[in-house]
Amino acid sequence: MLQYLSNDFEYHELDFNKKYIELARNEFGDRGKFYIEKVGDIVRVEWLETFDIVNANGILHHLRDSECKLLIDLAYRYLKKGGKLVTFDPTYHDSQSLF
Repeated sequence: MLQYLSNDFEYHELDFNKKYIELARNEFGDRGKFYIEKVGDIVRVEWLETFDIVNANGILHHLRDSECKLLIDLAYRYLKKGGKLVTFDPTYHDSQSLF
């Protein structure tokens, strides 16, 4: 996603897959901040009501329903008033959660 954004965005990316975070760090360097962690492992108080947009692209189909709920709850807490949560999961597999 970062490759499509202008340089005036503050960008934070979380993924529990170390390989993906390392690839992002190598490609984008200091254009963003990259964290190896699972959604909900850390609640960052400094992020509360901070962001205009939270993007959960291609992740929901990997999560259990309880994890999807946690992601949405955290996104709500991290968003400024009037902020938006954007999700897009362009895939389906038989064992994914109902959410």
